[in-house]
Amino acid sequence: MSVGVVLLASFAVTGCVTFGACPAIGWINTVNVSLTGNTDDVAAVEVCADGTCVASDALSQRPEEPPRMATLNPQDLPLGSPEPEAASPEAAVPLQLFSITRVNKQALRVSLDMAAPETLTLRALSLAGDVLVEQDVALDWRRVGGSARCGGPSEAAPVVLNITS
Repeated sequence: MSVGVVLLASFAVTGCVTFGACPAIGWINTVNVSLTGNTDDVAAVEVCADGTCVASDALSQRPEEPPRMATLNPQDLPLGSPEPEAASPEAAVPLQLFSITRVNKQALRVSLDMAAPETLTLRALSLAGDVLVEQDVALDWRRVGGSARCGGPSEAAPVVLNITS
């Protein structure tokens, strides 16, 4: 009986003591993008990294429309749960997740989920979707949290997209 108690106690103690282990990880890396030059015709900015592209929300001010409301009738809902659908390759989540937040008309913040690509492709788009300017920028990353061993959030030096059209 005493051997069993010692084994249980050793499992309990070793499960709580984790020398040199990293805490649960997950962080966001960021880079600020400034737009300079003739920004009047820029409706949105598209950012691409490693084959994945994301466009910002519209940068131009548009008249606000009231939100559309829909009324749901409970009798129109199907009974039971739908059949599960097989995941298609097109529905796969990209390995690199990132988003763009508009700070103001001339500034954006790109957030990357634990990714630090060496370059980004920036495109300024017109309201019609035409590319006004495209530029590849090299990123210079600096860790701003965490540790060298476990990693942590990083920030890249700010980049500038000069609109020349």
